[in-house]
Amino acid sequence: MPDQVTNEQIAALGRDLQAARKAHRDAIDQLGDAHRAVNARELDVWAAERLAIRLHARFLALVDRGSEA
Repeated sequence: MPDQVTNEQIAALGRDLQAARKAHRDAIDQLGDAHRAVNARELDVWAAERLAIRLHARFLALVDRGSEA
C-alpha cells in the first residue's frame, strides 16, 4: 500500500516553503545592504587616496620652495 500524505503534512510543507522563501528574500536584502556598504567604503577609500595625493603634491611643492631659498 503506498504511503499516504495527510493534509497536515501538506500544510506543514507549505509553511516550510513560506519560511524558506522569506529567509531567501531576507538573505537577498542583506546581500544588497552589504553591497551598498562595500560601495560606500570603496568611495571612502577613493576619497582618502585623492586627499593623500593632493597633500603629497602640496608637500612636494613646499619642499621645492624650501630648497630654492
